[in-house]
Amino acid sequence: MPFQTKILFVSDIHGSETVFRKSLNAAKMYKANYLIFGGDLFSKDFVPVIMEGSSRLSLEHWK
Repeated sequence: MPFQTKILFVSDIHGSETVFRKSLNAAKMYKANYLIFGGDLFSKDFVPVIMEGSSRLSLEHWK
């Protein structure tokens, strides 16, 4: 039997941790070789936090 590549593509999770975890479990369950996330990964209120030394700074700090 030839090698088959299984790809699971997930899109527009909008920052949902539940959907992210379900995607990881689905990739495992379907034995996907690749899991690709595309589209809108974060919600509108996503604020990255950056470690700088021992401080945590959000991008709000630089506005």
